[in-house]
Amino acid sequence: IRFPDPIGMMKCYAVNHEEGVSLGLYPPFVEKGVRHSVFKYSLSETVCHLARSLALLDLDTWKKVKVDGVEVAPIRVATANLPKPAQLGATVDGYSCVGTEVRGTKDRKRVEYFIYSMDSHRETYEQFGYSLTVVQTGIPPALAARLIATGKIKERGVMMPEALDPEPFIENFSREGLKIFVEKREVERL
Repeated sequence: IRFPDPIGMMKCYAVNHEEGVSLGLYPPFVEKGVRHSVFKYSLSETVCHLARSLALLDLDTWKKVKVDGVEVAPIRVATANLPKPAQLGATVDGYSCVGTEVRGTKDRKRVEYFIYSMDSHRETYEQFGYSLTVVQTGIPPALAARLIATGKIKERGVMMPEALDPEPFIENFSREGLKIFVEKREVERL
């Protein structure tokens, strides 16, 4: 997938995530023509090799095994010495891009839109004192709570976030520190 600079082209992998299923099943989206939805994640080759090695050794399972008379989940052993996510904010460099790519036809032309948030891990940590992952994950639900409390979100009950009107979120994300960008890509056949 081609990400905006300075990230560029990255190999991405389809992973299990609720949006990949729910967006393709939610009736209003299906009525608008959504036929396919997949959640992808970009991982370094090192992480991919490590994941394959853990799977090959059966260390990626929660099914407990007995070791020296003690039952333990192999995944717990494999991850026991990893740093806690909260400890990583000051050490991570580079950029993170979280986005939605939409492809379709508009006015009889093939178009693509890429709506995304992208920022520097280092700059975000210096500004907020938290990792970029924490900021990208935490701002949307915090903003949703404020929009509910102020009556700007009227819906009640359990629902997918995608079922809500996106405009109040888009209007407020940048003010809260989550920069949002929209890229329109016209597609031409050569």
